[in-house]
Amino acid sequence: MKRIELHEIGEQGFDAHGDVDAETCEALLGDESMGYVWAQTGHYSVYLTRVKDAVRAVGNASFFLKTSCSRCLTEVAVPIENSIDVTLFAQGHEPVASSPDGELLEEDMGVSCYDNDTVDLEALLREELLLCLPMASLCREDCAGLCLECGNNNNERPCGCHKPVDPRFSVLTTLVQTDTP
Repeated sequence: MKRIELHEIGEQGFDAHGDVDAETCEALLGDESMGYVWAQTGHYSVYLTRVKDAVRAVGNASFFLKTSCSRCLTEVAVPIENSIDVTLFAQGHEPVASSPDGELLEEDMGVSCYDNDTVDLEALLREELLLCLPMASLCREDCAGLCLECGNNNNERPCGCHKPVDPRFSVLTTLVQTDTP
């Protein structure tokens, strides 16, 4: 993936675009893949402009990944469409956090850095992709998951296993079993 030297970003800016194939996606996900793998070719398009030592990257990226459902383990397609709007500063010259206690606020989130007068597109896209990954992917919103007793996929058919009652709620079962007049 391309590294762009600051001197390449002229008055007209710099347009960078390309495909996100299996090899590129694997490099972007790195060790933090969290079970996500490349599914099909995606694309990125980023336009870079420069004001003094600050570089603004605006564009979009699409990634097509797959992973396992967090509840039933079936394969799930995870399409990600992401708009990019990041201002990059030279490493060590990033602005300080807006909050007096140093906590990052929403307006601080569109900031990143470059090193040695070079904008690393792979690092920029990697950061954007990792921020967009869902914490848990589901095959569908009402996924019933796997039975804790026998491992059956409850989306396909109920298994009939006796569901254990949490001992803390066992008193409540007596209320249900008692006949009321």
